[in-house]
Amino acid sequence: MPWGDKTINWKIAGAAGLGIKSTGEVMAKALSRSGLYINGYTEYPSLIRGGHNTYQVLASEKQVSNPRWNLDILVALNEEGVVLHEDEIDERTKIVVDESVKIEGNRGRLIQVPLLEKAKELGNPIVQNVIALGVSAALIGVEISIFEELIEEEFGKKKELLEINKKALRVGWELAGEERQVELRKRADKPRMVMSGSEAVAMGAMAAGMQLYCAYPMTPATPVMHFLAKYQDKYDLVVRQTEDEIAAVNMAIGASFAGVKAMTGTSGGGFALMQEGISLAGMLELPLVVMLAMRPGPATGLPTWSSQTDLRFAIHAGHGEFAKIVLAPGDPVEAYELSYKAFELAQKYQTVVILLTDKLLAESHYSVELLEEKPVVEVSNVTDKPKKPEEEMFHRYQPSANGVSERTLPGLVNGYYVANSDEHGPEGLVDESAEMREVMVRRRLLKLKSIESDMALPVIYGSKETKLSLVGFGSVKGVALEVIKEFNDVNYIHFNHVWPMPSKAREVLEGRKLVFLENNMTGQLEGLVREYLGLGGISNIRKDDGRPFYVDEVVNLVKRII
Repeated sequence: MPWGDKTINWKIAGAAGLGIKSTGEVMAKALSRSGLYINGYTEYPSLIRGGHNTYQVLASEKQVSNPRWNLDILVALNEEGVVLHEDEIDERTKIVVDESVKIEGNRGRLIQVPLLEKAKELGNPIVQNVIALGVSAALIGVEISIFEELIEEEFGKKKELLEINKKALRVGWELAGEERQVELRKRADKPRMVMSGSEAVAMGAMAAGMQLYCAYPMTPATPVMHFLAKYQDKYDLVVRQTEDEIAAVNMAIGASFAGVKAMTGTSGGGFALMQEGISLAGMLELPLVVMLAMRPGPATGLPTWSSQTDLRFAIHAGHGEFAKIVLAPGDPVEAYELSYKAFELAQKYQTVVILLTDKLLAESHYSVELLEEKPVVEVSNVTDKPKKPEEEMFHRYQPSANGVSERTLPGLVNGYYVANSDEHGPEGLVDESAEMREVMVRRRLLKLKSIESDMALPVIYGSKETKLSLVGFGSVKGVALEVIKEFNDVNYIHFNHVWPMPSKAREVLEGRKLVFLENNMTGQLEGLVREYLGLGGISNIRKDDGRPFYVDEVVNLVKRII
């Protein structure tokens, strides 16, 4: 079936434990295998058990990168699944719901089918989600064999579950009755990958040759650890769950001292616990990659929701002044590329690189073309032939032209030095003299000038000559790219290399009417641009309710500004 500009906005909603997320992921993969671009977005409360869960898939023949508000199909596995989403329903929306659920006064078109009854007949009430998936497949008009293939991949080794799920899918397909699409969308010749931001971060780190990932579980950073743990036996990689985030960052620092490419990851409160370790890495001048997956704070805040409120926190991480780098990918391809680049920069400048993501990017799914293979990042600035100094110890912190000095690894003859958290001299021995302090602090900060040359300028999406430019960082790229499709005279300027802010970024922004688009309430990126580039916006669009920007709401706000 030719789709052209047509999109399908599908959502499944219901209680936790009904397989909402897994059903949504199957739908996302099936639509992708039929040749469509997809964006999959999940919401769930921070409860151990229970609560209302959703998974939403937007699909189109054209690239889609952010959830939209109005639904074409809503699958509700309970009454709450309809009531809580009334605002997303219009007269076109098809609502698939069990026949026992009483719904009054909604605006959509009800398709009531015996989901629960048929699931019980099959011997497992849980498979009502798969029956609903079958109904959805028929309504959208996608070849059912694609869904069967995905079910086989999931349950292939569990014959009993495989059979009941395949039967449930067929039952749902038949229940669609006259609503079923006659013209079916067939399998794509070259299916795309369906990937989350977390998976992309993990793959970028593996491409760089990461050898150790250590972390304590914390939403929404945890999926990176889960993904890496799944593949650690296949690759030369060790994944360790530590007792807390303090242990995680210090384990990574210790491994880096020994020449291991190490990474840790966490979210708000966990990143707060890591501060002393990050500062330690700054003083020891060791390569360290830290992923910070943002969520709304302060404190526990909204643990399973999204925000961009930790940009300043990342830039100012760790006490004292030292060079650090902050990268903020906006989609899985950038997450892969910048996760890899984080290891390159950490090695090149012997410093901390923070990879800034958020829940929206980390847990959403996107259509991705095949990723580029990359050479393993070498452990650099390490000598195995240390020049024997007049003194007995190796001068690890010898002043240099760009602030980066060669280091040695433990056990090397003539290479030993002290890795000291106190201020020190070239060999690492404590030195509290004013003269040495000034030499060392200037030397460490000297790296910032060199790092700036590796900071990419913000990228302009859309026409370069426009009436107005949206400006953002990280995951707002998704909604911004959708919004500019709605205007002829609006483009988007995207920062993914945030700190140190490249001074030449001024040339990209200067002379434009800027509207900063941020998932925080204080305009953290806008503040940085004002402070370091001397430029500001004519307006801003800010939101920090834990939910992402929706395309429709930003379009309406931009119309008011123009």
